[in-house]
Amino acid sequence: METEAAWRGEESARSRFLQGEYHKDGRRTRGPRRLLTAVAPQGARCAGVIERRDETLVLTKRVDFEKHCLRLPEPSWAFDREVLRRAQVTGVTRVEVRDEVGRVWWSALAYLRECGEAFDRGHGKQIRLPLRLWSFLPADSAARQLGLFAEAAR
Repeated sequence: METEAAWRGEESARSRFLQGEYHKDGRRTRGPRRLLTAVAPQGARCAGVIERRDETLVLTKRVDFEKHCLRLPEPSWAFDREVLRRAQVTGVTRVEVRDEVGRVWWSALAYLRECGEAFDRGHGKQIRLPLRLWSFLPADSAARQLGLFAEAAR
């Protein structure tokens, strides 16, 4: 697990992530993905993955809708506050939530931090954003878009 010192300096954290790290023989030690962990009273857990798409850094969280969607006071997705802070320092500009059937909710990280509501229900300090404020991509559209991206990459 990385120390807090590794996250200091917004530009250096972003450039380290975008460039990756290399062995002396030129092999890459890290790929263009980074796991972010959150420490809650229940222990450490994976809170999302930072991925590079073109020149944009995206924090992606995979969820089971029935298990992870907050119900009260209204249906919402929530993120650990410290994870969002570390993602912002790294240069993430977009946050995505993907469920088990392929639906995708997305938002700008700045919007999530600005319009989200802070709360703590015993799993650490979190920020929630109601589903009605997320942009939404249905499962069949998400699969179609991923197919188009794969075709364009060839």
